[in-house]
Amino acid sequence: MSKFFIGMGFQKCATTWLSMRFKRSSNIWVPPINELHFWDSYFYGKQLPVQKQLANRWFENGLNSKSIDQKIKSAENVEYWRKYISIESLNADAYNTLFSEGSQHMVKGEITPSYISLSEDQVKTIDELMNNKPHYFVIMREPMARLWSQIRHEKRLRPRNVETEQDIENFIESQFVKDQYRYDLYIEKMRSVIPDDRLGFFFFEDMVEDEESFLKNVCSFLDTPYEEVMKSQDKKVGEGRKSSKCPDFVMKKSLEVHGDVVEKVEALLGRVPRRWKDHG
Repeated sequence: MSKFFIGMGFQKCATTWLSMRFKRSSNIWVPPINELHFWDSYFYGKQLPVQKQLANRWFENGLNSKSIDQKIKSAENVEYWRKYISIESLNADAYNTLFSEGSQHMVKGEITPSYISLSEDQVKTIDELMNNKPHYFVIMREPMARLWSQIRHEKRLRPRNVETEQDIENFIESQFVKDQYRYDLYIEKMRSVIPDDRLGFFFFEDMVEDEESFLKNVCSFLDTPYEEVMKSQDKKVGEGRKSSKCPDFVMKKSLEVHGDVVEKVEALLGRVPRRWKDHG
């Protein structure tokens, strides 16, 4: 039986990049589409998976629509979408059918960052429902750098939310954002329900610093061989849009809101990357 994994967080931590590396491995199988959102749908939707709504909208627009991403147009992705939206009942058996194609691989699984926001009881429920007990891993990024990346992302998608300095400060102080950066609480939550041998914590900065070493560590956690083909053949993680310098007022507000998180994570895990102490 293939080993199973679930990646759970965080946003803006290169989880999509990692999924692409997994897809190059002959030992690891992940779905052709990223972020299934099955379990948040299971707990909060019940009737209609989050992705089913999106899939229906894409199919309604027509597969030839220029607005549809080229990746979604691929035959493999379209067929997988059809399989996903055919699910009538959200349960562990339905979830397992989404990974049936990976049965011949050593390891199979998925990464959906939003799963990290599930409660302790919800994570426990997932683990109890799965006969093939998953390995869970979490990727964290230095809070200030991740926050600035998130603000820039918000500017692209919802610019009115962060038009002024006051808007940005309000955004940083919002409960949603505050909760997203309490890594220490997420670590404690996961440790309270998942045994250490099935739980891994990794750092975005380690990925940027030494991609090969990072991938080897993840593969070791999943108990599967590392393959050279997994390394980036084009741009490396962290390369993409040119990053702007984090403004002083954002740094100041960020330290006010979650300035003690770095020390708490280091106390829990025994280390944090150097950049965390340099604030990105």
